Amino acid sequence: MINQRRMVTDKGEFVQWNRFGIDCTEFEPREDILPQYIGKNQKWFDGIGSFVFRKSEYKQCIKTFCPSFGTDN
Repeated sequence: MINQRRMVTDKGEFVQWNRFGIDCTEFEPREDILPQYIGKNQKWFDGIGSFVFRKSEYKQCIKTFCPSFGTDN
């Protein structure tokens, strides 16, 4: 059964990850088609607990991997 709780929660100045895992999706590493493959097969680690990050640091980290993040805001 899939755990339906939110994976990421907005906590004002902070962001909380409620689940942690890795993407095990097999794909051809072509940058132009990569987004359609991300997250198709995850391995979740149970019993780890939550991680809390400053929202500004979280956004900067995401922007490092996805430069267009936040450009529509």
